[in-house]
Parts: sequence; structure tokens; C-alpha cells
Amino acid sequence: IWDYRHYFFSQSSWLAYAAAAPLQLTIVSSREAVGIFAGAERVTRMVMAVTAPLTTVMYPRINALISSSRSRAAEVAGLFLAMQIFVGVALGIGLLAFTRPIVHIVLGDQFTGSVAVLRWLSLLPVIVAIASTLAKQYLMPLGWSQATSRITIACTGVYLALLAILGHYLGAEGGAIALIITEALMSIVIVGVLWAKERDFLVQSVRAMVGAPERIFRYAASQRKLLKAQQPSTPDMIDADDS
Repeated sequence: IWDYRHYFFSQSSWLAYAAAAPLQLTIVSSREAVGIFAGAERVTRMVMAVTAPLTTVMYPRINALISSSRSRAAEVAGLFLAMQIFVGVALGIGLLAFTRPIVHIVLGDQFTGSVAVLRWLSLLPVIVAIASTLAKQYLMPLGWSQATSRITIACTGVYLALLAILGHYLGAEGGAIALIITEALMSIVIVGVLWAKERDFLVQSVRAMVGAPERIFRYAASQRKLLKAQQPSTPDMIDADDS
């Protein structure tokens, strides 16, 4: 338990985002702002939960690969990051395109103020995908759990400070902007740590990420050829003379 204390601290910091925001907004803004922000934020978290099972599965997989082949682990981590970015962009576009109907169907007509907040939060899926993947599939498996916990705890403090300022002046939208800035800052800081501590691993994973579309295209082409080869061939037409 003691060895995994940093993992516990980092997970607790991420949970503090959702727990602290309503209380902070109540203090600096109003109860209406709390309801508007919380409604949009929960819808966004519910959409992003689609990627949670795969993230949980990949953590032990990359851990195992690092112990046997760091280059292979970097390749898998890069491919997974590319997939997470693609899914995050798709989810964000979906939230942005269907913001109003989502709010009316899920939250109700009384939450029309959440429309503007959800539009801001449509940036969150891709930003969180990057930050979460870099922390859980890069820093932690590479043995930088303490750095991960320090980054997340520090970003929690930054988030609460931004929430106090932006929430006071902008209300619920300020809370959304504070969350986006904090997650983006976390991604930047984690990339900086990886560049300083694990540059080779980061470079290899980026190469794998950049080459992911080509690999997917090749895989799809090979599967198409395989399916074509497995299809039964059409019997040859009998020649008139042979008949």
C-alpha cells in the first residue's frame, strides 16, 4: 500500500476536481451557477467514460511491456495515445454539434444555461485524453509515480485558484474555462517531464503515434485481401464447344 501511495494521491487529485468545483462555485458565484456547471460537467464526464475501460486494461499491458522491451512499450503507448486523441476529437465534435439537444434531453429545459458551458467543455475529451494517457500510460509505468502525484496535486491547486477567479467573474462558464486551462497545463507539464526524464521513450512513442494512420490503413487493406481470398470463387463458365 505504501509503495502505491503516489498512485493513490494522483487518483484522489483527479477526484477532487469534481468534488471541489460545486463548493468553490457556491462560495464565489451562486447556486444557479453550480447547477448549470455541474449539469454540463457531468454530461461531459459521462461521455468521456466510454474510454475508461480500455485505459484500465492498457495500464498493466504497458507495465508488462516496459519490463521486457521499452521500445515495444513506447510503440504501444504511442498507438494508444493516437487512438485516444482520435476518440477524444470525435467525442468533442459530437458534443459541440449536438450541445443543445443533449442539454434539453439529458438535463431538461430549465438548464438552458448549460448549453454555453457544454460548448466550452466539448474541448475537454481530447485534452483529458492526452493528459490522462500521458500520466497513466507513460509516467506511471516508467516509474515516475511521485512526479505524477505532484503534478496532479499542483494542478488541483491551480484549478481551485482559477475557479475562484474565473467563477467569480464569469460564473459557470468560468468554471468550464478553468477546467480546460488546468487540463491543458497538466498535459504540457507532463510532456516537459517526459522530455527531461524519458526523451527516447517519448520520441519513439510520438513516431508510433504519427505512423498510426498508415499502420491502420495497411491493416485494413490486409484484412480486406484476406476476406477476398476466403470468398468462394465463381465457377468458370462452360465453353460452348466443350458442351
